[in-house]
Amino acid sequence: MIVAIGIALFFAAQFAGIGAGATQSEADLAWQRWLGETILRTHHLPHALGSETFSAVGARWVPQEWFFSIVVALAMRAHLFALLAMGVAAGSALALLLAGALARRRGASQPATWLALFLCGIAMEQLFGVRAQVAVWPLAAAYLFLLDLDDARAFAAIAIAVLWANVHASAMLAPVLATLRTAADGLDVGPSDARTRRTATIAAGSALAMFATPFGFALPQYALRLLSSPIRGAILEWRAPHLTDLSFAFGILPIALATLGIGLASRRLRRGDALFALAIFAFALLAARNLALAAIALAPLCARALTPLLPDDLRIVSLVRERGTAAVLAVAIAVGGAAVAARANALVAATGTRLPTAFVRDAARLPGIRHLYCEDFAWCSLALANPRVRTFLDGRCDPFPSAVWRDYLAIARDRRMRSRLLERDRIDTVLARSRGPLERSLREGGRWRVVAVSARYTLFARE
Repeated sequence: MIVAIGIALFFAAQFAGIGAGATQSEADLAWQRWLGETILRTHHLPHALGSETFSAVGARWVPQEWFFSIVVALAMRAHLFALLAMGVAAGSALALLLAGALARRRGASQPATWLALFLCGIAMEQLFGVRAQVAVWPLAAAYLFLLDLDDARAFAAIAIAVLWANVHASAMLAPVLATLRTAADGLDVGPSDARTRRTATIAAGSALAMFATPFGFALPQYALRLLSSPIRGAILEWRAPHLTDLSFAFGILPIALATLGIGLASRRLRRGDALFALAIFAFALLAARNLALAAIALAPLCARALTPLLPDDLRIVSLVRERGTAAVLAVAIAVGGAAVAARANALVAATGTRLPTAFVRDAARLPGIRHLYCEDFAWCSLALANPRVRTFLDGRCDPFPSAVWRDYLAIARDRRMRSRLLERDRIDTVLARSRGPLERSLREGGRWRVVAVSARYTLFARE
C-alpha cells in the first residue's frame, strides 16, 4: 500500500500546485465567495437572483454549492485560502487511496492497483480546481468503498450521500451508483442474496438523502432541469470528451479499455461488474466533467482486471519490500514537491492578470449603474460584490432563464443580431477578448468607445 500512498502524494502535490494559483485563474471563486459572504451576512440562503443582475431579477435559484461557498468565504476572510486549496488537494489524494483500498479488497494485485491509481490520477488532474464538484471526490470514493462492505457498516454510505448532497448536486449520482451496484449484485449473487438486498436498501436510503438539504424537493428538480439546460452548450466541461482531452485519452479511456477488454477476456470481470463498468463509461462519455468521478468508480475494477498481467510476484513488488518504504515515500514526496514548484512557477508566469479584475473595477468607475456583458460569462462573477455593476450573465449560470442564455450566445457569436440585442437588452458595458470577433465588431460599430485595453481584454462603454 505504500506505493499507492506515494502515487497519491505525487498527485496531491500537483493538485496543490494548481490550487495555489486558483484565485488568479478560477473566476467561479468570486461568485462562491460572494454567495458565502451573503449567507454569513443575512443568515439565510437566497432563493432568487437579486439586483446584482439586471437580466433576470427574481429568477428562481437553487444555490446548491452553499456549504462550499461558506467555507470559501471564511477561508478568504482569514487569509487561509492556501490552506483550503491544500485541503481540497488532500481530499483528492484521499479519493485515490480509497479507490486503491477498494481495489485491494476486491482481490487486485499491488502492481495492478498502482497502475490503475496512476491512470485515475491522470483522469482527475485536468479537472482539478478549488471547486465544490472537486471537493466531493473523496465523498464519492468513500461512498463506493462503503457500498462494497459486507456488513452493517455499508449503511454509513447513506450518511455520506447526505453530506455529498449538501456540498454539490452531483450527489444525485449516489442513488444511481447504488442502483447499478444492486443490479450488478443481482446478476452475480442473485436477487434474494443478503448483499443484493442491502445495496437495494442503501439505494433507497440514498434517494431519500437527496431531499436532506435546505432545498428539499428543489435540489432533485434542479438536477433534472440541468440535463436539458442551455448552459450545456456554452460550458466546456459539459461537452462530450474527446481524444484531445488528456484526462480522457490517458485516463478514463485506458481504464475502461483495460476493465472491459482485459477483464472480460481473462474472465476476471463478472457479468454484474461488466454491466456496472459499461454504465459508468457511458456516464463518462456524456460530459468531460464526469471523467474524474467515472475514473474513481472504475479504478478498482480496472486493477482487478489487470491483476493476471501484473501479479504480486513481479520483481518490483519484492524490490519495494527489500528497499523499504521510507525510500519510496521520500522519492514520491521529492517528485511531488518538484511538481508543486514547477506548477506554481508556471502559474505565476502565465497568469499574472489572467482574470480581468482590474477591468471590472474600471467598469465600476464609469458614471451611473453599469449593465455589464462579459464575453466569458464567468468574468462577470468578479462584479457581483460591486453595487455599481450589474451583470447580464455571470458564473452562477444555472438560474438564468433560457432567453438570457440565447441572447448571451447570439451576442457572442452572431454578428447580424449583436447590435440589436445589445440595444434591446440595455447593455451599456462590454468586456471582450482582445482581437476577438466581438471586440472587432464593437470597434467597427461606431457606438462604443474603448475604456481599457490589454493583450487579453478590452473594456467598452456605449457612447
